[in-house]
Amino acid sequence: MLSPDRSRSPGKQTARDDNLVLRRAGELSEEDRAFVLAVANRAFLVYGSYDTYLKDWYDNDAVSTILAEVDGQRAGFFMLTTYRDADAAQRIVADLVAIAVAPEFQSRGIGECLLAHAFSLAGNARVPAQEMWLVVAEGNARAQRFFARNGFRFGGGVGVYPAGQRALRMVRPLEVEW
Repeated sequence: MLSPDRSRSPGKQTARDDNLVLRRAGELSEEDRAFVLAVANRAFLVYGSYDTYLKDWYDNDAVSTILAEVDGQRAGFFMLTTYRDADAAQRIVADLVAIAVAPEFQSRGIGECLLAHAFSLAGNARVPAQEMWLVVAEGNARAQRFFARNGFRFGGGVGVYPAGQRALRMVRPLEVEW
């Protein structure tokens, strides 16, 4: 059981009040996989079809998929990979390719718990990442505020989502623990 997060408004339940469990993809069942795909499609469909991307990420050994459960119910997930930066080969980058929380579990701190675990996973890997990158839609102000609150700033690299929205890169340095 995680301790309560007193920084949030009184009476608002958070992940710190719940029994939050994080599991790695190797431990996920077909039902877990269906949940990840359903939540991702629900969260990202406005940006275009992600079925192919999600399947590729899920089946790629270089992408870690972590599932969050709250009191035994699937609540959210993230997908993370690391690689050498093409522009600076000495720099290892963690790329948060997807993070989503089921609507009924949103605004309870689960996204922040998932993100904190992604930071830990990336920074404590055999070859630790120095930065975490992600891409967010230009019009997705809620996600931009969430990531900015968690130390991300806009960086280089602008692309386009399958449905045509501008995709903006956000970057956060990671503290490496030696």
